[in-house]
Amino acid sequence: MGQDNRPVRYIERDEDGNETVVYRASGGLTWCDRAIVALANGVPGAAPPEWLQMVFTEGVLAEGDIAAMHEEQTGLTLVNDQLEVELEMGEINGRRVIIRGHIDGEAETPEGLIGREFKKLRPSMWDEFVRKGVEIRPEYPWQVSVYWYARNWVECEFVGGKLVGYQCDKDTNRIHDKPNGPDDDGSECVPECKLRMPVIGELHTTRLTAPPIPLKAIRKRVVHLERLIAEGRAPLDVECSRHMYPCPYFALHDEDEAGVFELPTNDETVAAVTLLTEIEQQRKRLNAEVRKLDDKRKEISKKLREIIAGLGPEADEAKELVLRVKDGEELRLIRKRYVQPERVQRSYTVDTFSIPTRKKAKEN
Repeated sequence: MGQDNRPVRYIERDEDGNETVVYRASGGLTWCDRAIVALANGVPGAAPPEWLQMVFTEGVLAEGDIAAMHEEQTGLTLVNDQLEVELEMGEINGRRVIIRGHIDGEAETPEGLIGREFKKLRPSMWDEFVRKGVEIRPEYPWQVSVYWYARNWVECEFVGGKLVGYQCDKDTNRIHDKPNGPDDDGSECVPECKLRMPVIGELHTTRLTAPPIPLKAIRKRVVHLERLIAEGRAPLDVECSRHMYPCPYFALHDEDEAGVFELPTNDETVAAVTLLTEIEQQRKRLNAEVRKLDDKRKEISKKLREIIAGLGPEADEAKELVLRVKDGEELRLIRKRYVQPERVQRSYTVDTFSIPTRKKAKEN
């Protein structure tokens, strides 16, 4: 199933005009109060940044491989994948309220249904996932619990798949480091491959024997949110937890109230603060010098591009350039050129030179 782009809370109306409030299991219960109230009041929120959308897309693309690998490990067939389920919250403030979502799948056993949830993890998050399991993200325990009560699972297998790279769509034996652009070693496809599929290297399964969140706590959370909305509160009159990142309503965040604390004047504190102040002042001076060097580097690189372009297409398209200098030495330049795709800001072209080594020329 593709991504569900509906809001985390929305209203459905039947032919008779009866309204049903729908919360999405994948996030509706863990948004902060202010964000939910803003959404209910029609305040437009910012769209997810492109980098986050890329993470979502990777998860959708990787889910099938994770499911197949887990099925092979357990020997139990996956059923009911992407089944839409609903958990009834009853009538709140005169309207029916439900929590809706799509389970990743289940396995049938003599004891009953085992729920299965699949998550893709990048390497930077893998060790934390192994330690924390379902607790790695605040929304996951709520999501799993909603599905559990809706389907009456006997247990749940919360399965993570470690992302190890991206399969090239031009050479299926090649694994890229990144979803687009050149790899870490500077190598790249020319022309660039368009669709790189996430590759899962290993799985880790956390087995849950009870829902992480009590049913009473789920309904209490929904009642609380619906009460805030029914009271006609303005978003800024509602508490902001600031735990959401990235938050579509960051413009409504409270300003930080920085307090001032006077430190004790003992020798140890004075020495530490004095040293840190001196280091920071030195860093500022060095950073100013670095900025000047960066400006000179850009200016010289621009001139070098003009020189190389004047030497013809072979020189202009070369990735490595060699300059023979006195005493049999060589100066080598590695040229990297690619278009940085649009994420948070507009796309731009990268064209840089670097000097990896300075070494003797080989004797013939």
